[in-house]
Amino acid sequence: MFPEATLKLFVTASPRVRAERRVAEIGGNVDDVEASIVARDRKDLTRADSPLTETSDAVVVDTSGMTIADVVDRILGLLPA
Repeated sequence: MFPEATLKLFVTASPRVRAERRVAEIGGNVDDVEASIVARDRKDLTRADSPLTETSDAVVVDTSGMTIADVVDRILGLLPA
């Protein structure tokens, strides 16, 4: 979307962690939510129109083991001076 951006990020987390976060917010069964996330990811990655992919020049930030503050610190640390 922004090919000339100075910093490109691909922010992700494991399906299990995303499911645990969602269940903490809205409730539900972690296993069911995780299965739904995995199915949605598969669909998003393989769709013909605008598939979800990281660009070769993007920095991948896997937030699986990170707090919000950790993520913010990581991203701020990536910004050019």
